[in-house]
Amino acid sequence: MMRDVIERFAYRYDLWRKERYGDTPREVKIYRKGESIPRMAIRHIYTWLIGMGIATGIGRIIVIYFPRMAFGVFIAVLVLLALWTFAAITVVIGEWRTKKRLSADASNIT
Repeated sequence: MMRDVIERFAYRYDLWRKERYGDTPREVKIYRKGESIPRMAIRHIYTWLIGMGIATGIGRIIVIYFPRMAFGVFIAVLVLLALWTFAAITVVIGEWRTKKRLSADASNIT
């Protein structure tokens, strides 16, 4: 029964997505089009490190004032960092694929 409900919603989601976006896959918007791929990777690494630093800093501050919450804060920081890493990787891959495709299209035109 649950599988039927999931399949029904998946089918409706596919219909909605095709109606809204068409059959073409969604593209990632690139705001810095002149940026090279290595520079983009370095920018994303810096962003990831800053997010990691902020999460661990907040965790340390909480542990200083509430020492009994140390294990819970540790687990929460690990979960947040795992989610942050997953989101960062998906953004980098999407932006990299789009940049790669756009550079291939630009080289084929000339």
